[in-house]
Amino acid sequence: MNPTYAVVLVDYHAGDLVVSALQSVADDMGTTAWEAVVVDNAASEADATPPADPPQVRRIRNAVNVGFGTAVNQGVAASSAPFVIVMNPDCRLTAGAVAAMR
Repeated sequence: MNPTYAVVLVDYHAGDLVVSALQSVADDMGTTAWEAVVVDNAASEADATPPADPPQVRRIRNAVNVGFGTAVNQGVAASSAPFVIVMNPDCRLTAGAVAAMR
C-alpha cells in the first residue's frame, strides 16, 4: 500500500526524542498508510546505533552535518507520499492532528 503521508525528521543527536516523535505519528495515523524518513545528520559514535525503527521508517545517514534545510530536502526527495509533514524530533502529533490536515 502506498503511503498517504510522509514524515521527515532531521536527527542531530536527538536520541530518544526521535523515538517519541515517531510513536506520536504512529498513534495519530492509526490505520492510515504512512512512512517516515529520518535523516541522521552525522551522528557521533554514541548515536551510531539507534533503537529499532518500525518497518515504515527509513534512515538516511549523512557523513557530515549538511544542515537542517538540506537534510529536510533529502528526506522529502526520499519519500513517496503525496503529503509531507516536516517535524523536529521534539515535536509530537496530538490526537486528531492528521485528520485536521485533510
